[in-house]
Amino acid sequence: MDASENACETKLLFKQFSVFKGAKNILRVCSANIKFAHLPRHYRQHVQFPQNNKFLLRRWRVGDKATLATYPDLSVNPRQRTDCRDIVEVQVPSVAALTAKGYAVAGIDYRLNQDPVAAVQDAKAAVRFLRANAARYHLNPDRFAAWGNSAGGYSAIMLGLTADQHTVFDDPNLGNLDFTLRLTDAPVGSLAWDVIGVEQSVNRMREEGRAIPANVEKMLAAGARSFYKTENGARHYFDFVSGEYKPIRQPAGLTVLKSLKDQNKVIKKNVGASLIDLGDGVACVEFHAKMNALGQDQIGMIQFAIKEIEKNFAGLVIGNQGENFSAGANIMMILLAAQEGEWDELAMAVKQFQNTTMSLRYSAKPVVVAPHHLTLGGGCEMVLHCDRAAGAAETYIGLVEVGVGLIPGGGGTKEMAVRAAEIAESTPGADHFELLKHNFELTAMGKVATSAVEAKNWGLMRRQDRVVMNDKRVIEEAKRTVLRLATEGYVPPQPRQDVLVLGEAALTKFKLGIHMMKRGGYISDHDALIGLKIATVMSGGNLTRPTQVSEQYLLDLEREAFVSLCGTKATQERIAHMLKTGKPLRN
Repeated sequence: MDASENACETKLLFKQFSVFKGAKNILRVCSANIKFAHLPRHYRQHVQFPQNNKFLLRRWRVGDKATLATYPDLSVNPRQRTDCRDIVEVQVPSVAALTAKGYAVAGIDYRLNQDPVAAVQDAKAAVRFLRANAARYHLNPDRFAAWGNSAGGYSAIMLGLTADQHTVFDDPNLGNLDFTLRLTDAPVGSLAWDVIGVEQSVNRMREEGRAIPANVEKMLAAGARSFYKTENGARHYFDFVSGEYKPIRQPAGLTVLKSLKDQNKVIKKNVGASLIDLGDGVACVEFHAKMNALGQDQIGMIQFAIKEIEKNFAGLVIGNQGENFSAGANIMMILLAAQEGEWDELAMAVKQFQNTTMSLRYSAKPVVVAPHHLTLGGGCEMVLHCDRAAGAAETYIGLVEVGVGLIPGGGGTKEMAVRAAEIAESTPGADHFELLKHNFELTAMGKVATSAVEAKNWGLMRRQDRVVMNDKRVIEEAKRTVLRLATEGYVPPQPRQDVLVLGEAALTKFKLGIHMMKRGGYISDHDALIGLKIATVMSGGNLTRPTQVSEQYLLDLEREAFVSLCGTKATQERIAHMLKTGKPLRN
């Protein structure tokens, strides 16, 4: 409806964003942040906005991303500079179309980092507050609906389920308890109906005297019990026009791993990884552990896959469609081995990981890695060693092992030395040490590229690697890359025996730089030790002059340095702190 017709006919739709101090501050939040920025023009005269509100500076389209500056809370740290800010991005929902039709859209804040009960308490308090102030904002208090995704979806569901029931999800201290929480429309879409149960929902609605949507009645009368179902590995939806289920058409060029698994395309599976047949002679190793951390399950599956593709496939993709490609190695297992003093077993595990990453490069068939989002530590080392990478544009990739007191131990440190030598050899007039120093800084400072393009500029991805704008098409692009390499007549490279390292000439310069950083108070004693270990590997050890060495020689230096750092108290403290808090420890 037109917003200018009748304000009382306008609905209010809640979009859960994140962050802030709780719903009791909703008025201040609404007027000071992004909360009522998408009101129709009719309402803007009634709500005061700061002039610098970024959401009012231009017309937003569905799916846009907006960058907001989050300023520090000086009450927590008075010494913090007032001009310091963190840049965050939020996804703009489909509010433009809603406000054009007369919907007012409000985003609420809630205690996301606490218990789930508090989040629902804040959401319910926000609904009560807005109903209490409906006249002030020209809203119809009888026509409220809720919508959210992720944590916001949970709160939206709980708003609908608990409503006016006085439970633990209601906090009397947040006020306005006299106002109802009933919602005009279902708080979530048809997927939530399926989760809760369509029949159960309808039975409850009848008990409460609510009207049943005609389409839901039609669906139940046809014998359907859910909006969606999976049949023979294909996803189907209930079509209200024909009164029967129809398959959901997958967009061209889109590979869905879950659908393939439902179609029994899994070749082998363990707790942390699966080998899936993508079709057209291409297999895929999929990780499915927490944060896709790399452990024995993932390493073992890759080793099996390499042998399998050499016999039965044209090539291999390593990728998944989880939240992240991989957050790195399973540092819990490293810590336990170090605390038990199992040095031989730890060295063997590191060697196994090195052999696995090297097999990606020297396999008889092409191997393409498909990174997306977090691709850290061991995940980055896989990208470094594959034949090609087909990465999502939004890929955060880097060798971050220094954050837990270690060096890249899966061939990453070696590869940084190899790539510096390759560029020095192929580029006339290039300064080998400057190239090596650049790679040393990437590794010793744990730098993370914030996009695939930046990773290319830094040398973490090669120029010929593919960048995919749509995350959902990464696996398909990786598959096409495998087939292209196979069609072009793929010939596997041979292990290098002629990597030029600079020896003590470079190591002395690195030692001086590390010493000056330590004297200046920029790094700790343990940081200096880690930096020295990285410099030693990249320089080729204590060689008296530039020398050509094999990749295996550098891998041995890398493994020795990795295991020796595991034996230090400071490294064990860093790993334990990371596991406990999720943050690095500077000690």
